[in-house]
Amino acid sequence: MCLKIPMGHAALICTASEDDKAKESGLSTALFEAAKSVMPAADHQDYRQIGIATATSYGPLTLYLQHIDALFKKGVRGLRPQKTIHCVLCEPSCQVGIHLRAKAFNMSFLGGACCGFSAAVAVTDALKDHMASTVLLLGGDNVENGSSAGAVILGNGAECDWYVKAAKARFAYDGSLKRRAGELMQSLCQEAGLFERPHTLVRCQSCLSDMGDSGFEGMEGGSTLFSGLIVAQNLLKSGLQNVLLLDAEPSGLLGGLLIGK
Repeated sequence: MCLKIPMGHAALICTASEDDKAKESGLSTALFEAAKSVMPAADHQDYRQIGIATATSYGPLTLYLQHIDALFKKGVRGLRPQKTIHCVLCEPSCQVGIHLRAKAFNMSFLGGACCGFSAAVAVTDALKDHMASTVLLLGGDNVENGSSAGAVILGNGAECDWYVKAAKARFAYDGSLKRRAGELMQSLCQEAGLFERPHTLVRCQSCLSDMGDSGFEGMEGGSTLFSGLIVAQNLLKSGLQNVLLLDAEPSGLLGGLLIGK
């Protein structure tokens, strides 16, 4: 059954590197800035009905590596308290939830390039099950000179320009990425009620060569999906009725999202 979940405009931003004494991580700041750019401005918004799902590869490993000498010599006491708060995996998403007073739910999805698709699947399931009326889908990661973050609104709070018609994530446990990707594409089209394959955007050309009509650029991590969403939404503006986003990781994780008018 076709989902037809309203979707607003996607945003992708980059912010400068964080201050060493910052009370919030640079990624939290970037995610909040991305969220503000897509959130509805209406004052009557019921924040108790807003949920958040955030995709990221961000974690404590980078922080630990930066302080490896201190950890070997002094243990965890070698880390300054101002920095250790930023190694909590769900911290970026929680900070955004606090700022926005979102109360329906707050979920974090950790992984590589396809973690955004995993978060999108969870969002569509949550909206189908009426766990929230509006969901803020976020994704981001720390990059070389700062943080990159993307955002999009789904559900009742979206300025309805397009719809999510199907969303799925799969794992090619036997290593046959291309075959599983073909099955995923077919399943997405069937769920959306399409009899012909729509225009397909593919990022992972090495894993999914010759499977897409065009490609999109995106770094590994939580913001990758939003790079593709912006390209897909521009294609819909140009006159296409449906666009299928497809990505894969060498680990075997596959993600697919079908959006249209």
